[in-house]
Amino acid sequence: MALVSGMTHAGVSETCDACVHEQAVVECVEQDLELIAQSLLPALPAEEQAKIIAAGGIGTDLYNTEARSLVPFDGQQDASEWLETSLKEMTDHEMSDQQVSALHSIAHALDTDVVVPQLCFAPETNNDYVWLATQMLSTTNPNAFQQAPRWDRTVLSGEGLQQGDPTIFTYSFVPDGTFIPDAGFGAGNSQLFAWLNSLYGSPAVWQDLFAQVFDRWAELTGTSYVYEPNDDGVTFRFFDGQLNTRGDIRIAAMVLDGNSGVLAFNFFPSFGGDMVFDAFDSFFNNTGGNSLGFRNVTAHEHGHGAGMFHVCPRENNKLMEPFVSFQFDGPQVDDILNGQRHYGDFAEPNDNPAIATDLGSMSINEEMTFENYSLDDYTDVDYFKLTLQNPALVDFVVSPTAGNYRQGPQTEMCSVSDPEAVFTNYDLVHDLQIRVYAADDLINPLVSATLFPAGFPEPLELPALNSGDYIFEIFANPLGMNESVQLYKIDIATSSLLGIAAQNPTYLEPGLENTFTVILNPFEQSIQSGSEFLNYRIGNGEYTQVPMIPGKGLEYTATLPGFDCDPDAVVEYFIEASTVGSEGSITLPLGGGDDPFRAFIGDPSAFFADNFQTQMGWMVTGPIEGQAAGQWERGVPAGDGSRGDPPMDADGSGQCYLTGNGGPGSNTDVDGGPTILNSPIFDVSNVVRPSVSYWRWYDNTGSGSGSGPDDDMDIFLVEVSDNGGLDWFELEVVGPNTLESEGGWFFVEYDLIEELSDDVPDFDFATSQLQFRFVVEDLQNASVIEAGVDGVSVSELICEDPQPVIMLAQEPQTEVMPGEDYVFEVLIDQPIDQIVPGTEMLSYISAGGVMGVGSGFVEVPLVSNGGNSYTATIPAQDCNPNHDALPDGGFDVSYFISVEGVNTGLTTFPDLNESALLGYNIGEAMQVFEDNFELDTGWSVSGGAKGPLDGMWERGVPMGDGGFGDPTVDADGSGSCFVTGNTAGGVNSDVDSLTILTSPVFDISDMISPKMVYARWYDNTGGGSGTAPGADVMEVGISYDGGESYETLDIIGPNNEESMGGWIMSELPLDSFQPGTSMMRVRFLVSDMGAGSIIEAGVDDVTIRGLVCESVDACPADLAGNPDGTPDGQLNFFDVSAYLSLYGSGDPEADLAGNPDGSPDGTLNFFDVSEYLLRFAMGCP
Repeated sequence: MALVSGMTHAGVSETCDACVHEQAVVECVEQDLELIAQSLLPALPAEEQAKIIAAGGIGTDLYNTEARSLVPFDGQQDASEWLETSLKEMTDHEMSDQQVSALHSIAHALDTDVVVPQLCFAPETNNDYVWLATQMLSTTNPNAFQQAPRWDRTVLSGEGLQQGDPTIFTYSFVPDGTFIPDAGFGAGNSQLFAWLNSLYGSPAVWQDLFAQVFDRWAELTGTSYVYEPNDDGVTFRFFDGQLNTRGDIRIAAMVLDGNSGVLAFNFFPSFGGDMVFDAFDSFFNNTGGNSLGFRNVTAHEHGHGAGMFHVCPRENNKLMEPFVSFQFDGPQVDDILNGQRHYGDFAEPNDNPAIATDLGSMSINEEMTFENYSLDDYTDVDYFKLTLQNPALVDFVVSPTAGNYRQGPQTEMCSVSDPEAVFTNYDLVHDLQIRVYAADDLINPLVSATLFPAGFPEPLELPALNSGDYIFEIFANPLGMNESVQLYKIDIATSSLLGIAAQNPTYLEPGLENTFTVILNPFEQSIQSGSEFLNYRIGNGEYTQVPMIPGKGLEYTATLPGFDCDPDAVVEYFIEASTVGSEGSITLPLGGGDDPFRAFIGDPSAFFADNFQTQMGWMVTGPIEGQAAGQWERGVPAGDGSRGDPPMDADGSGQCYLTGNGGPGSNTDVDGGPTILNSPIFDVSNVVRPSVSYWRWYDNTGSGSGSGPDDDMDIFLVEVSDNGGLDWFELEVVGPNTLESEGGWFFVEYDLIEELSDDVPDFDFATSQLQFRFVVEDLQNASVIEAGVDGVSVSELICEDPQPVIMLAQEPQTEVMPGEDYVFEVLIDQPIDQIVPGTEMLSYISAGGVMGVGSGFVEVPLVSNGGNSYTATIPAQDCNPNHDALPDGGFDVSYFISVEGVNTGLTTFPDLNESALLGYNIGEAMQVFEDNFELDTGWSVSGGAKGPLDGMWERGVPMGDGGFGDPTVDADGSGSCFVTGNTAGGVNSDVDSLTILTSPVFDISDMISPKMVYARWYDNTGGGSGTAPGADVMEVGISYDGGESYETLDIIGPNNEESMGGWIMSELPLDSFQPGTSMMRVRFLVSDMGAGSIIEAGVDDVTIRGLVCESVDACPADLAGNPDGTPDGQLNFFDVSAYLSLYGSGDPEADLAGNPDGSPDGTLNFFDVSEYLLRFAMGCP
């Protein structure tokens, strides 16, 4: 088969060089149309040609049919006679003698049954020549199939080769002078070396082009090629290949028809498969694109030599189209299908597990894609071996990839309008299916995938519990029985059988345990109980293994111990666990102990932080200048992200640094060299472990709008200097082809010692000249590059060894009964800083004095319970007679806990520098009166107000709407309260004279610090409607004599926030004027003394409470001893005699016990004597 130069390039490039220039596009298009029309016209039926020529259509100017009477060639007549007759009618033709001679050669070859290759022509070829040659050749194979027979034998592959068998070809270059028999262009001698040496200078150069072409066919099909350096020069085409003598494929060149026109021809395999070029054809003088035209002609011709026909329509998407194309390089999808149907894919032979194609090895979280595999018919089976380095979850997907396109045999038009040029979906050839086996059991598949029909990807999920080799079998659903080829690709992704995620800390609190949450997700597996560990170490020692504690759901708690402050220490740690039945453990990070997480002891503290709202010393350098060139500039992002630029800053402060801050869609990306953002210089000479953090944005894709190939080369470079910019060292590289080089803000943080120590061992981490810079560049000015920087911080590591942590195991008591010890549990967490033994202490002081000891702080050692638990005991105390003299917030007994650390000194709880002492009162909190006013408990109302309209106090659910400052609801939510003039909303029922609300009598004679707590409402503004606001008050009075006399306890108003309405809780002391009595009353007085005032009031939720304490007799058995018969503080015979005297006389004071609870029972008996003797035995303090 022969190939002619393509319309797009051979004609246009030689006749319209201006096509490469933008201003000449229109002219070139016109010339292209003329050339195309001229070349297509002769291929049309005669009657169609006549119509177009008669109408003066494009490309008909060279034809003069008025003087011609041409008869189409029907294939039945003698070709030479038909040619002579036609030439007599073309007396005005402009064909060259060489072209006329070629036509006679073709006619003679047809008449003598010589094998003639099919011809194609360049657009500028003489139209008469094209028409005559096409007429003779088109009838010989009007519906040529796209696939001719393949090779059935070669030197190295032997004989008996069949469809789908991979094949090795040898090829050789015939020496100049080798005879080439007539194949339609006359006989001649090869001039291959003379011709190509004149173009390329030496055989090594042009022979490498052939090697590239053959290598590409070998990459895509089951063919492989061996260069045979020898060729004995025997007559072309009639001799098979022979080792060390000549190749299976022999390559020659001779003059065929001059420039353009026919470029080369190739015999099919059954006729030798040899290749002949049109020597010295000027088409081949174009060596651009690594001689793309020459290589595509060679690849096309070898397609014929491998058993492939021309394919139509011509759309510049198939190598085997009749015209050469420069719009692609080498075989395309249709050509790959053709080659793989003949010779299998490049992985053949892999039809059984023993010769399975090795896909390599994979670890966890890796992906691989393999393309251009095929099943050459429904009986073909492909086997692949995959080696897993770890147990893994494998997603293995087989997808058909040929697609849907037009394809058919060569026609005269080779047009998309040809009825043979139909769309065919080559993804529907076979229903692809998968089976996978363990390498040691090829009988029983582990998993099969047969779910999806033809045309769809077939996914398979393999939970590989063990590392090692697995065999994947890809086959066609046998029900299809389709004798054709299916192209497919393989996508493989591995993930962990056990998903592990962790809130892994980078900085650890010194001295204390650091806990964090770990998620273990076994997916469809089960976690092996007891395999869940946290492993840690400092330095290069052995890892310590600590079990993780299961929590709810998939959560576990991992705990790192406390570590001493050490700026040089790096804590390394990783997580591990396994699933039931799997081999080994899954780790996070994936590298386990070889690539662990790293953490530092302490917290980073920024000594420089810049959100770029102000200028803090940054400088922009580099050869490019201005916004249009993409220079770094500081500001609020003005773009919309359509070209990969950040549409907003990272930290929300507003401004950032970004490259070329132009408006939406503006072309302000980086061009013309690097733009460099330089930081201020930092002095870290006294900084412990410096680090840097920042937000960065980088996009070298222009959000998909970039047109250059260098987005695979462009990077965002961050560098650091220890000498103020004289020398720079790489800190990080972003790109060229990662997720982080496709836009988006990313936060990064680098510990400089950790990051640079290995790569830059001489870096000065205590320099006074530390500097950073951010470098962005478009290497070829073809990509769209945008970048941003925000939120830069430079920090040091701050670490202080912690003091012991002291806590109470329970909430502390606020009251303790007199005579009772207060015993409670204390917890002391011991960090790395050890506690000084014996310093665990309770210190307390009694405001009323300590029984038998006196005043002042008393220290009591804590008693260890083991671990971090201790018991603290404050001895029993008596009632505090001076309780009322305590300051606000004071306690009868105050205390604190203390301990000393070896390095940290004294620690107290509470912290005496920040908090008050803990404490409690002696006695019991009692509530003697409580009223929410849901019932009548004896309150009385008096005063001048005589009814609701006068604003008299009333108990009930508030009925007003607040329009006059009256309460709309009660205070405690129970419903009722006392209010003044409780009428419906809008009624004038405010206080117009005096109204008094008086409580019933209550007894607080035994109370310490009695208090009244109540809710009150007072509004003297009328809700804003009064004409004389702020003139009146609400008075609270207290009586100690049942109401005979009152003292003023509190006054609300006349002009403050508490006189503007709203429920307010208030607490008032009831012993402000004298100790409480048994005849206590309180009253609430409200009056309107200012003309025009609107007064509303309310009272709710009244509670009377206080502390009750009955003193404990410190020596209850001491009844006598002094001369006057009073106790003398000592126990002796006089006390026993006194008790017996009381007992004998039946005195009630001798009744000490008898009830089950130990209280007196009203009778004197043995129990009372026994109780006295028990008290006597206890002694006196």
